[in-house]
Amino acid sequence: MQDIDLVLQDVLSHNNYKNIIFAGKSMGTIPLIQRIMKDEAYKDAVMLLLTPLLIRSELFESLLESTHKGLIVIGTRDHYYNESVYGLKTKKMHIEVIENADHSLDVFYSPSDSLKTLQTVMSRIEMLL
Repeated sequence: MQDIDLVLQDVLSHNNYKNIIFAGKSMGTIPLIQRIMKDEAYKDAVMLLLTPLLIRSELFESLLESTHKGLIVIGTRDHYYNESVYGLKTKKMHIEVIENADHSLDVFYSPSDSLKTLQTVMSRIEMLL
């Protein structure tokens, strides 16, 4: 988190951004959920959380309390997937559960389905932005 704070301070000191989007994948979602989303300075930031570690109760609880606009993407074959993910859906937080996708959002033994997954994810990100 110290490294992230240094980068944020440097970037934000040089520019006055109107919109901020944070994106994290897997372990990269931990500092976003546990620190950035709790920081008042980033209360209006949009969160893109790809395959968050939802079986970690502290992350799930933090997401339940969040009022951020964002997107959570996870596959049903991801070992961090939990059906309770649907409880995180709000007017601002959208959930995209990819059937049969693993933690990499790949669909085993199906390159065409994996490409469709990528297309779906990109489409949801475009809608979010």
